[in-house]
Amino acid sequence: MSGRARTAIDRIAEAYLDDSAALDPVAATRAGIPGHDHRLPGLDPAWHEECSRLRRRTLEALAAAEPADGNDRITAAALSEQLEAAGELHDADEDLSDLDNVASPHHAIRNVFDLMPTASAEDWATVVARLGAVPFALRGHAESLRAAARHGHVVPRRQVAAAIAQCADYGRPDGYFGTLAAGARTDFGPLPGALAASVPK
Repeated sequence: MSGRARTAIDRIAEAYLDDSAALDPVAATRAGIPGHDHRLPGLDPAWHEECSRLRRRTLEALAAAEPADGNDRITAAALSEQLEAAGELHDADEDLSDLDNVASPHHAIRNVFDLMPTASAEDWATVVARLGAVPFALRGHAESLRAAARHGHVVPRRQVAAAIAQCADYGRPDGYFGTLAAGARTDFGPLPGALAASVPK
């Protein structure tokens, strides 16, 4: 019995998955998509706009494609609903002003390291590369928050204070990142010298 042939809508959905994984390496890691674990998303306004352009291109492609069967209709409907909802949030600057003390970009940055393997030196090289991207991602996030504020979308002071306290806690010597760095070793022993020296302190 032959399998179902890939359709135009399958290809659109697969292209969106690949392109969105490249734009959001944290989401790629969560989804188990390889090749992006050494990076973090930009999180600045330009990054949000690129995500928006990808959504619009995908919606246009879905609208122009003819569903071949029921699977296509379900795929197109579900993906369109997801992209349209995200587009509405972007149009309202809700993505730029995403900050709270439970589930915000700074939590995603910290939590993604829990999903990364650390058994080998190669694993740790990937972790170290991603650690090096943390300051740039947080600066991008801060730039987006400032852009949202200029547009009138100001995050409540209490939420800002809580996020600052959480980030300070993550960065303490005995906080999450300090503990991660201090425990940097493979399943077989210490890291090689050059790699050990590259672990952010």
